[in-house]
Amino acid sequence: MVIFWRGWGWMVPLIMFGWAFFCVGVMIATASPEGNPDAAAYTDRLFAVAFALSAVTVYLIDRWRRRRSTPVVDPATGETHMVPNEDHFMFIQVKYYVWVFLALAVYMAAKSFGELPTPVSG
Repeated sequence: MVIFWRGWGWMVPLIMFGWAFFCVGVMIATASPEGNPDAAAYTDRLFAVAFALSAVTVYLIDRWRRRRSTPVVDPATGETHMVPNEDHFMFIQVKYYVWVFLALAVYMAAKSFGELPTPVSG
């Protein structure tokens, strides 16, 4: 498998998986030992939070990187131009991953509230 990135684009999957593993760890540490009939809905909400946190983190990193533009001097005219830092992951600019993560967060949140709880027999 080949992965392409430019600049800090390699951070996109690390951020997503990092927040997902962190949220799963928090859920495991705080879960009760009894089984939960609404576990599927809680899992979907957990991933909605992880995707939302990923979107915020990617937005902040992209905003910080864009503010740190580099000046380039044109040798022919001597004019200085500001070249923005454009980071890419898999040929897509990092700034668009914010919207991908937000869309996934909304989808997972809507999916979690759309499920009916399973009845407990007993």
